Amino acid sequence: MRFEYCLWFSGSCEVSCGPGTFPLIGPTWCSMRRQCCIRIITPPPVKTTATTTSRTTISTTTATTPTTTTTPTTTTTPTTTTTPTTTTTPTPTTNSRLSRCGMADRGREFELNSRIIGGREADKCELPWMVYISLPNGPCGGAVIDERHVLTAAHCFWGAGSYTPEIFIGEYNRTETNPTEKLSTRDYKIFMHPGYIHEYYFNDIAIVQLDTPIDLNKYRCITPLCLPSDDQTFPAGIDCVVAGWGVTEPEYDVFSPPIPQVLMKVTISVVQESLCKRKFGKYYNITTETCAGQMAGDKDSCDGDSGGPLMCRSGTGNEFYAAGIVSSGAGCAKPQTPAIYTDVISFLPWINSVIRSGV
Repeated sequence: MRFEYCLWFSGSCEVSCGPGTFPLIGPTWCSMRRQCCIRIITPPPVKTTATTTSRTTISTTTATTPTTTTTPTTTTTPTTTTTPTTTTTPTPTTNSRLSRCGMADRGREFELNSRIIGGREADKCELPWMVYISLPNGPCGGAVIDERHVLTAAHCFWGAGSYTPEIFIGEYNRTETNPTEKLSTRDYKIFMHPGYIHEYYFNDIAIVQLDTPIDLNKYRCITPLCLPSDDQTFPAGIDCVVAGWGVTEPEYDVFSPPIPQVLMKVTISVVQESLCKRKFGKYYNITTETCAGQMAGDKDSCDGDSGGPLMCRSGTGNEFYAAGIVSSGAGCAKPQTPAIYTDVISFLPWINSVIRSGV
């Protein structure tokens, strides 16, 4: 949901933000030189045990997660654990279509020349790991990474309290219902990274752990996205894809945002870290975040796309990897203004500790 306009977060336009609030960085949606001030909400009490109801359990601790510093420039995860990309996706025995992660159902080469803002509709089952998270203030996205876990952004669930958003796995067209292509559920637990800092959107990563594993052979449009290994790189200049159901225009009426019903996709490029640091300053953590966009400003993710994956290929393979997670930004599709993505590789040890916990 990339720095949603003021109303989405119940913000208010003020000359300056007072105690208990913080301003959105960069251009805001307030006129007369006012800032969009967002109220700081105290998160609900942490629940670390599984429940028998469908209510979401917020968990911010795991047995193998070290204490995280809140210093913006300090890495928050260890880097000594090597995670092979093949261990996170169970291999089906009866369907060769699901034998590899990160592959589309259609059986043909993915088009990287597509252009969410500046983008176009994806084809059905083209991105079969995409997840739609239904929230009161607008959607978030996510990505299936194995039969039981979905990768998304922590800020999508931050402050949710007792509310349990419905998630739609294998979603494509919001107006269609097809039980062989997608499923919906509220039966899951949420693991938010313990170092998440809402003011800066640092460590903006969460994992949805489903109570019931997905039968991958049952659903034609559900396939996991590959997790990268800790020795993979996605260098500046590489073309990647981001997708979601977020707004499709950079300027819009906040009371009637242009939200698509069909999954949209766009091709953008990874941006040099030095540019991101100059652009965002203290709001960019070079050790745990990455930037991507188009410098011309005509292509970008936007409000409602948060939590969705930044999908990149590595080497000569056709598999897509979760290189990043849509996190934050300053406006949408502005020239020389990329968006900030959580760097997935930086959080592999934490991701794998959650997966292994099997709570």
